[in-house]
Order: sequence, then structure tokens, then C-alpha cells
Amino acid sequence: MLLYPGMTALDVVGPQGMLAGLAPGTLDLVAQTAGPVSSDSGLSLIATTSFADRPSDLDMLFVPGGDGTAAQMRDAATLAFLRDRASRARWVTGVCTGSLILRRRTQALPVR
Repeated sequence: MLLYPGMTALDVVGPQGMLAGLAPGTLDLVAQTAGPVSSDSGLSLIATTSFADRPSDLDMLFVPGGDGTAAQMRDAATLAFLRDRASRARWVTGVCTGSLILRRRTQALPVR
């Protein structure tokens, strides 16, 4: 599950609660760097791993929405991570505006 500054915490916490019960101990919260990531409500969630440390093959790639969507749609590191991991993930999904970030990773437009 991707974390980024300005994500909507509920977009992560609700699905995380359900998914963690399906395969205990196998769900990671990932961000550019491990550690706290502030949501759009000010609540911080803890990224358990970084882009660099996350294995290349994932069962699922999940992207939440939030106020930080526009910035992530322009973030080269996030888009490269999503492009790489989504190419091999069994499931790629997003909530709300997270789908816009996923859409952006497939576009050949220059990142501004």
C-alpha cells in the first residue's frame, strides 16, 4: 500500500484493516522513505518500507487518494515505482483519486 504526503488516511486504514486479516504479516506500507507520512488530515501513518527496499514482485499494489494526488502525479520517483511494480503485480488498485495516480503512471507525457 502506497503512502504519500497528503493521502487520505481513511483510504488506507479501511482497506488495510481488511487486507491485513487475509494474509497476516505480509502487508507493507511503502513510501519513498520508511517512516511517518502525514495524511491530509494531519494523521501520520508509518511506512514500513521504502521504494528501494520493497521487493520487486508484489501480489497487490494499492494507491489511496487524497489532497496530495496532484503532487504524486508529477513525482518521478513515485511514478517510476508504480510503473515498475505494477508491471508484475497480480492486482493493481486504487481508491478515489489514487486511480488518477495509477493512470498517470501509464501515460507517456513528460512529468512537470
